[in-house]
Amino acid sequence: MLTKNNRFLTTKKDKTSHGIGLENIKEIVNKYNGNLDITHTETDFTITIFIGNL
Repeated sequence: MLTKNNRFLTTKKDKTSHGIGLENIKEIVNKYNGNLDITHTETDFTITIFIGNL
């Protein structure tokens, strides 16, 4: 798991053309007053999202 300044970094060759990004997910969760929890180990990470009353 690569991190820099508390942010996860991709290990893929193409650094720009994949996924919607964790920062975008964080913005959406915040927009809807949800909770986001990220846990990680050396080899993987888990994201738990709670959004209520949409």
